[in-house]
Amino acid sequence: MHSRIRLGVLSWLLVFCGAAAAVAPSEQQVRDLFKVMRVEQTLGQMNTQMAAQMRQELPCVPTEYWQGFVDGDGATAVAQRMVPVFQRHFSGEEIEGLLKFYRSPLGQKVLTEMPAAMA
Repeated sequence: MHSRIRLGVLSWLLVFCGAAAAVAPSEQQVRDLFKVMRVEQTLGQMNTQMAAQMRQELPCVPTEYWQGFVDGDGATAVAQRMVPVFQRHFSGEEIEGLLKFYRSPLGQKVLTEMPAAMA
């Protein structure tokens, strides 16, 4: 009975310590992933679509405002704020795996075809 408890505690400690031992990705790793995934481009497209929709829903707002919204560095700012989020949720090893995938021909096809597939 005691050996079972010790084994259970040891197993839990190994799992816990293994999870704690995962090394967070560097900021550069995450930025590399964002570049490969074209995150800023995608965010920019989303800004453009959202501005077009808001322009229709709020015609009283000057067009120049919405153009400034699209032309601004909003996509870059959002991507910058996403870096620490990815660092908390993914290990360096996982980011490297994602980089390997998105740099592959299949990963590039996913990035190219996914918007049309989701539409």
